[in-house]
Amino acid sequence: LNVWSPDPGAAGLPVMVWIHGGRYLEGHTANPHQDGALLARTGVVMVSLNYRVGVEGFASIAGAPNNRGLLDQIAALHWVHDNIAAFGGNPANVSVFGQSAGGGSVASLLVMPAAKGLFHRAIAQSPPGTFFTENLAATVTGEIAAELGARPTVAELQQFSSHTLSNASLGLLRRMPDFVNAWGPMALTPTPFSPIVDGVILPDAPWRALAGGAARGVNLVCGHTRDEYSLFNPLRRQPVSDKLFAETVDRLGPDTCTPSQYRAAYPGATTSQLYETVNADWLFRMPCQHLATAHCAGGGTAWLYELAWCLNPDEGA
Repeated sequence: LNVWSPDPGAAGLPVMVWIHGGRYLEGHTANPHQDGALLARTGVVMVSLNYRVGVEGFASIAGAPNNRGLLDQIAALHWVHDNIAAFGGNPANVSVFGQSAGGGSVASLLVMPAAKGLFHRAIAQSPPGTFFTENLAATVTGEIAAELGARPTVAELQQFSSHTLSNASLGLLRRMPDFVNAWGPMALTPTPFSPIVDGVILPDAPWRALAGGAARGVNLVCGHTRDEYSLFNPLRRQPVSDKLFAETVDRLGPDTCTPSQYRAAYPGATTSQLYETVNADWLFRMPCQHLATAHCAGGGTAWLYELAWCLNPDEGA
C-alpha cells in the first residue's frame, strides 16, 4: 500500500483509504491519476491499497476462500488501524472510498463482519449492482478453467501464471453474451467477476443487509455519474434499433417499466442514447440510489449525488 501524510509528526489527522476500481478484473495503485498527494495537502493521511483481482481475487475456486480480493482490503484496513498513528493519522477516524469495483467493494465492506469497526465513514462512487450467488460464481470459474483445460481447483489453477489466468478470463468475457439466457443480465456486463454472497464472508447482498441495519453507525456518501455506461457501451456512436432498445428495457428494467416511459422521461434523446441510459440505470445508477435508500431504511445516514461534469463532452459525464 501507499501512504501520503501532510505531517508525519502530527497526531489525530483524519484518514482516507482509497480502493481502486477496474471491473474486479484489473487495476493497481500505481495509476498516476490516483496520486494521493493532493488530498494529503488538504490535511488528511491518504492511503491506497492493492488487492488481488480477476481469478486470483474474485473467482470461486475449490479449496480457497471466496472474496479473496475483499479479504485483502480488510487486511490493509487492519494495517491502517495498527500503524496509521505513526504517520499522523487517527485510527478512530478512517473513511474508505472507492470507485466502480472499488465502490462495490466499499458496499461489500459495509456489511462484512470481518470489516466491522475498521472504518467509520464510507464513500461509494458508481458501485455496480452485480453480486454473485455461489452457484453462478462457480459456473463462471468453471468456464474460465475450461479455457485452460483445467478444473476450477486450487491444485490445478495454481499451475498457471497470473498472465495466463487473465487471458483466460478475457477469453470468457468475449463469450459471455452467449450465456445471457443461463446467467441473466450479468452476461452483458464488462466483467466476469463480482463479490460472492456466500452467507459467511459476505453474508448478504449489501442492499438487504444495510436495510437490516448492518452498518447504521457508518455515514455513507454514495454517488454516480450522469453517463455511467458511455465507457462500456459497445454500440457507442452506432445506431440502435427500436427492437434492441425494447428488448433491453424488458431485460434490464423493472417489471413495470416500458420503452415509452423512457422516451417520455428523456424526450430529446435518440434511441442510441436511451439504450445507453437503460444500461447505466441497471448497472450503476439505480444500485447506487438503492444503496443510499437501504442504508437510511436501516437507520443509517446517507448522502446521494450525481456527477454531471465532463472532461470530454463526447463521452459525457
